[in-house]
Amino acid sequence: SFEISADNGQTWSAASSSKLADNRFLVKGLTGGKTYQVRATCDGILSSVYTFTTEIGAQLENSNMETWSHTDGIKGSWPNTGIYWWRYYPAENSDSGIWSTMNPLTTSYTGTRDYTAYCNFSGTHETDDAHSGNKAAMIETVGWGANAAQAYWTNSKNITVGQLYLGSYNSSTGTPDYGISYGHRPKNIEFWYKYRAKNSADFGKAFVKVLDASGAVLAEKTLDLPATPEYTPMRLDLSDAYAVPGNAGVTLQLGFLSSGYEGVESQNNADWLDRPPFGNLNNGRFTGSSLYIDDIKLNY
Repeated sequence: SFEISADNGQTWSAASSSKLADNRFLVKGLTGGKTYQVRATCDGILSSVYTFTTEIGAQLENSNMETWSHTDGIKGSWPNTGIYWWRYYPAENSDSGIWSTMNPLTTSYTGTRDYTAYCNFSGTHETDDAHSGNKAAMIETVGWGANAAQAYWTNSKNITVGQLYLGSYNSSTGTPDYGISYGHRPKNIEFWYKYRAKNSADFGKAFVKVLDASGAVLAEKTLDLPATPEYTPMRLDLSDAYAVPGNAGVTLQLGFLSSGYEGVESQNNADWLDRPPFGNLNNGRFTGSSLYIDDIKLNY
């Protein structure tokens, strides 16, 4: 049996507990961010006292997707003197925040038409179509870069799946560096989503992974997100996934993708991308499926 103390051993009370595998025990009913002492009795023998502090159930910065900023794209020359694209950030500015996107890649084209919307397009950006509050994240598969001509019968130069993820974009490799230092182990992660599939075979993706200081995976979960026209609650459940319950998480990886369809970035055709109309430089874009994400919550 176990006894627990919350006042540095001055008073003790029986603790609710259950036995796990490998001679481990789960002590229940504790409060986050509090220091406890625990001791055990076996066959009348009292153990030494172990002191520990429980984890605090922290929430993620900008988990409600209300904070966004952007930098302007390149201005065109006469007669097309407007700015037709923007690089969006899910943070107060380009140098802040814990969320990243693939926007540095999909807005990286430089050339004779680098001012046009169809050459540079932020696949992840804000939308006022929110579950709650004023804003949500809209994550889209996009075509970008220069092509021979800009019209409904042409293909885009490149296709990139939109992403919103914890971590940073690696400009050297053109890929995400997933994860932030976190130090906690969420039991589950709830969020609200809706999904517009350009192709009926397409679907969105959500993933989470918790790693310890050695890089070992403590828990992970992946979900497919099917098409739905209304905001729908979803949960990445980790409560039964922790391989080593005694270890605290050190790195948290969490991300959302506009497509989980294998090989979608090679589907350069009108079945998978809406194409811009001829001559539309200011808002004509190659756009695939769209994933909306809002109100992310970590539970402990």
